[in-house]
Amino acid sequence: MPRHQPEAPIRNFTYGVSDISLAQLVDDVQQAVIAADLEGNITHWNAYAEELYGWGRHEVLGRRVTMLAAWMETGATRAGTFTNKCRDGNEIQVFAIVAPIMRKGKLVGTFGVSVPVAVEPRIATLSARELEVLRLTAAAKKNNEVAKALGLSRRTIESHLGSIYSKLKISSRGELILFAARNGILPHEP
Repeated sequence: MPRHQPEAPIRNFTYGVSDISLAQLVDDVQQAVIAADLEGNITHWNAYAEELYGWGRHEVLGRRVTMLAAWMETGATRAGTFTNKCRDGNEIQVFAIVAPIMRKGKLVGTFGVSVPVAVEPRIATLSARELEVLRLTAAAKKNNEVAKALGLSRRTIESHLGSIYSKLKISSRGELILFAARNGILPHEP
């Protein structure tokens, strides 16, 4: 069954009590929204990006973002947690989703949305190895796959998972995956 196609692109819609454009909605959303052209030069930087990173849009429009430029090579959607530098020199952990912008089947740029990762206090109780086991397990990998990826035995992975469940006060793999997703502890895309 074919999907219904609108006769014309949606330019305005009702949000609350007033009509606003999609561009205004993107600017007002409480997530950093950044778009870049094929060379990785910033073409859009919304108000929340200004607040989150400390740079005004007039300072960044036209500047190159290396991470976005590197992701353009594949044209794939990517997601994960990253450390970004703010204008004041501080680093911030963000969860970002970056997707290609396609026009008539051709890659013309990239579009990214990022939010700060809230630090969940229980994460600090995990060792670096437990955090890596959590990250790989959250990617829906089986214990044998996690063991192989880390060069450990399956039994060692099971021991780490037992410790992780105890420290995070969770009781199932589903809860573990949900915890990881909510806290930005997902593996980076290759």
